[in-house]
Amino acid sequence: MDDFDPGLHPAPDTLPKVTATIFSYRYPYRTQEPEFQRERRLVGIAPFTFLDRHVNEDEALKRVVLLPSLTNDLVSHVDHRLAELRDQGMGPRPMTFYTTGEYGSPGDARVDYGRELTTGELLRIYTTTIFGACMTLASSWVIHPRAPKYYRTITSNTQRIPACAQRPGEAHDYLAYRFKPFDEVHPDVLSAVEDHVKGALRDLGGKELAAFIFLPLAPHTDQLVRDLDQLANLITIPSAGCTTRGYTTAPANRPVFDAEVTPWTLPVAGLESKITSDATAISSQDGVIHPRLPSATPLSKFEEMEDSTPEGLAHHAWRVAVCKDATLIVINCGNYERIGIRHRASQTLYISDVIDLTQSGYGKLHLGLQMAIIGDALNRHRLQHGTTPFRSTTSRSKRRRKADSPGEQPELRRSKRQKMNALWEEVRDLSPLNRKNTKTLWREVTLRPLLLVRVSGRGLNSSFPASFIRKGDALSLFSPAPPDSIPHEWKSAYQSSEYFVLILGPSCGWGATGHVYMAELQLTLSNGRKLSRQVVAKMPMSADEQKRVRHEYDVYRHLWTHNVSGIPEIYGLFEDFNNMATILVMERAAFTFRKRETEITGNDYLSEVTPAEKTACLEIVQSIHDAGVVHRDLRPENLMIAQDRKPMIIDFDHARFDATEAHRNLELERLRNVLDGKSLDTALFVE
Repeated sequence: MDDFDPGLHPAPDTLPKVTATIFSYRYPYRTQEPEFQRERRLVGIAPFTFLDRHVNEDEALKRVVLLPSLTNDLVSHVDHRLAELRDQGMGPRPMTFYTTGEYGSPGDARVDYGRELTTGELLRIYTTTIFGACMTLASSWVIHPRAPKYYRTITSNTQRIPACAQRPGEAHDYLAYRFKPFDEVHPDVLSAVEDHVKGALRDLGGKELAAFIFLPLAPHTDQLVRDLDQLANLITIPSAGCTTRGYTTAPANRPVFDAEVTPWTLPVAGLESKITSDATAISSQDGVIHPRLPSATPLSKFEEMEDSTPEGLAHHAWRVAVCKDATLIVINCGNYERIGIRHRASQTLYISDVIDLTQSGYGKLHLGLQMAIIGDALNRHRLQHGTTPFRSTTSRSKRRRKADSPGEQPELRRSKRQKMNALWEEVRDLSPLNRKNTKTLWREVTLRPLLLVRVSGRGLNSSFPASFIRKGDALSLFSPAPPDSIPHEWKSAYQSSEYFVLILGPSCGWGATGHVYMAELQLTLSNGRKLSRQVVAKMPMSADEQKRVRHEYDVYRHLWTHNVSGIPEIYGLFEDFNNMATILVMERAAFTFRKRETEITGNDYLSEVTPAEKTACLEIVQSIHDAGVVHRDLRPENLMIAQDRKPMIIDFDHARFDATEAHRNLELERLRNVLDGKSLDTALFVE
């Protein structure tokens, strides 16, 4: 247990009262009733254990080193900054606001919640007690100490990770900690900082600066956080990369920028060079792929997830930091915490001792943490961009237009036609293949049983892909009638004519069926010619999400056999070898009715639906009903404009085969109201 001593660096008596209170703040201890102290394993990182396997090899975690001095270094950082401010005649000003919310004030020794707290509740406790006050002080003391009053240049929001979220303790929450967009920074701040700081605020506006990870309050998470010490005894920690060999990706080769000036001191040994990877690739001959075969008795999803380890948590935290390009990492499980430093050059994670959140002085520690986060971002920006003088990017003509009509934004003066053209310009890369190439692509996709999945973007670049086997046939006007579903068996090797590649891009949403990703499908023909197409991939992780996606695929298959048009084409349903992940690959539409309405009018209710689109939507739903299916979730978000500019209906995970005629008639009536702008949804699944 970390024994950092805030008394070693006492808060001077001259500090304003509220600031001194923040320094001495400690969390109330949280307890649970015995029946809630279940020895469940950590099953919260399911959707992201998959992404954890796709960090580029040159940026992946190689080792963990214990850094016991880290917490005292962060506490000392506060004292040193206070001394600097006093030397410059800028002692801390009194704060007139500070609240600990409904969760107890400094000095409370115990809060009995009587149950297992979810990550969202823990995050809410943190953000409504000490976090906001530390954010205000850190922003002021590091960035703009000369400003006339306290301002925040930092903002935050929570990010819910949806997989497994139906049950407490089975999801993670993240705290997005970022600089405010530059146009939201107060003018008093900009007038009080140097030009190169203005440039950093402009360039880093909206960028996340740190990785805050919250685990549920439970005995197994306490133990998992404590067990991170075990990794410090390993020369290297096991790789989290995928095991498919024969298809490799060129390294991303992103430039490495570790801050040169930090409040902590890292051991010199081991910082000079990276550890050589122990991953061995099987050479590809004629495009032959060698997936890792499943074991004779593959683990079920929950058995696999119950094997959560310190290695898995370390890889997960590191991957989150890579995606945010963050240096500092916080892992909080309610009563205990670890702070980590991501050292990019050596691919090493330095971790503090376990921090007891109930220890007096926790507030001062987290003030030092936030000051270090901000300082690291500014230092690294200076390394990358130097101290280039700040220049406004606002053109004279734009300023003149704003001066001529101060209450009107240029975007509002664009015509509807211009806005519509801009929408189509955003999706110009989605133009469909010609009919011959489309037919060829569907024929090849239909025949290929293996899907290789890579991840690209946000710091991820799969060194090796993940292997998925086909569990559901392709459904398209161009694909032959699928036979009765016969499961494909895993093989030790696949020829290039037996697989195609899916490159996952950014997530474009999530819901009851997991995350939805923009993706690119690629395949190579026997003559060496390559075909590609922009698609959408749904990736469920929890058992409930996977069940919903399989049901959705069954609905699409049923509608396909009844020749229903106006629904997306399906490239297939795929599962990895241990059923840890499922992917449904489908046609990508251009945009939703909701997005079009928002972009053109800014309204919630639909007003831009043409008579032809209204007729087409009603005909599609009528054909769905004629096939014996009711959709049950016809919201503007599920009404799409396809690439051919015709309406399309998506998301059939709530659909039912046994709906009554009354339900079908009610759905049609509600859909008319939505299309006419009289209602927002036709949801029947709540009934």
